[in-house]
Amino acid sequence: MSTDKDLEPYPLTRAEDTNRYVALQRSPAFARLRFRSRRYLAWSTTLYLGTFTITVVLAQWMPGVPRLMCALGLIVLPVLVAVLHLVYTRRRLDPLADRIRAEFESSRR
Repeated sequence: MSTDKDLEPYPLTRAEDTNRYVALQRSPAFARLRFRSRRYLAWSTTLYLGTFTITVVLAQWMPGVPRLMCALGLIVLPVLVAVLHLVYTRRRLDPLADRIRAEFESSRR
């Protein structure tokens, strides 16, 4: 049976632990991870909102566009963004996060 203490792998009890976390946050690898994550978030949000806006505009002001096609677009679009998110995260973010975690855990020993 797990307890709440099992869920806390690195309790902040000493000043040097706090300094390690701050150093990790200020490291170039962590900055690169944060930059990649924010860059992905910006373009995926822009892509989603832009496509959503175009779909809504087409459905509202162009009667020649079938509404079913627009509705399917609104259903498929979030799924597509989610799949792209998983692919990007697995290829770009996870390996970098794993390296950062490994370096941090090895420095704790």
